[in-house]
Amino acid sequence: MQGYVTDIITDMCLDWLEERDPEKPFCLLYQHKAPHRPWYPDEKHASMFLNEDVPEPDTLLDDYANRAKAAEAAAMRVGVHMDETDMKCEIPDDMSEGDLRRWAYQRYIKDYLRVVQSLDDNMKRVLDTLHEHGLEENTLVVYTSDQGFFLGDHGWYDKRFMYEESLKMPLIMRYPKEIAPGSVNDDIVLNIDFPALFLDLAGFTVPAEMQGSTPPDWRQGICTIATG
Repeated sequence: MQGYVTDIITDMCLDWLEERDPEKPFCLLYQHKAPHRPWYPDEKHASMFLNEDVPEPDTLLDDYANRAKAAEAAAMRVGVHMDETDMKCEIPDDMSEGDLRRWAYQRYIKDYLRVVQSLDDNMKRVLDTLHEHGLEENTLVVYTSDQGFFLGDHGWYDKRFMYEESLKMPLIMRYPKEIAPGSVNDDIVLNIDFPALFLDLAGFTVPAEMQGSTPPDWRQGICTIATG
């Protein structure tokens, strides 16, 4: 199929919405790939940020002192472990690592933000379609993702480490019948909690043994155990 992948995915989803049986409930999974490497923006957004610099994260030049050896060994440093496809140009070979990270960060983060702006624009198309069909009041819209990305934090792109910047995930929901606009829940939520939530909002009885049913002592933290 010819075109920009974010637009194509959105077009297919909108076609499906238009052709669905309006007498039946529906579930639409609208998922994107574009924010992943190598971050190709579309023509419409290619000129964003051309005449400005994006502020660097405080830890862009992290030297990994006092961190686990795996942090220093991780092959996902901005600039250092990127290639010409990522940078869309030749990579200078006469820079110190610090200067290379700074130079590459500006090219990387701007492409990333351009890609994400396209996602935002296309998500608006979906929300507008729900509105046009009178579905916005009775449709649960859930915005979430997989693990967060290191946007130059600790000198990294990608994920792979359970540092604070990469551990959190967005979870934003719109359902006017049940969720007041602007309301915030501070509970620690994991994606294994989603099924019980969706069943509850859909009016089904949630099995007591299912993960995500609200206990009297909601979790205050998470613990990860690695073996092997």
